Amino acid sequence: WRVSSEMDVVIASAEREYDENPRDLGWILDKVLECHKVKKLDLVILDPWNEIEWSKPRDISQGDWIGQCLKYITGFVRKHGLTLILSAHPTKAGVVDGKVPGPYDVDGSAHWANKPDNVLCVWRGKGKDTKVVSQKVREVGAGKRGGECHFIVDEETGVFTAQYGASGVPNT
Repeated sequence: WRVSSEMDVVIASAEREYDENPRDLGWILDKVLECHKVKKLDLVILDPWNEIEWSKPRDISQGDWIGQCLKYITGFVRKHGLTLILSAHPTKAGVVDGKVPGPYDVDGSAHWANKPDNVLCVWRGKGKDTKVVSQKVREVGAGKRGGECHFIVDEETGVFTAQYGASGVPNT
């Protein structure tokens, strides 16, 4: 499915693509590699993590399995020169009393905090207010830990309009 001339989207549940084969991480990354070779793809967004089909061996814990998957993804994107954004949602217990959740609030493993190079949290407050909070930055120059950008989100279009904190938008 093509969104624009510069963007290809792999939809694992698209009817024309449906067969009995699992749409697991290996299948997804094979499709990414095909797009990378043909279209010179350089950015991948996996959204959301919890919708990826699993083929976890019985003899390994969920935490260890997540760690192995994240390590595999890291090696894959480094080998092929890709940037990958992985969307993982917090548990319901991690979203309490207006507290912005962090990577330790994602189900299954502390690897969500330990493995990524950067962690951003998109936090939807009350109404249309949304903020993006930088929670981890591994490399100097790749962001600012603790930085925040505030947005108003149009619920009909999903368009984020920067309010303050974003590049080029003055703080008020």
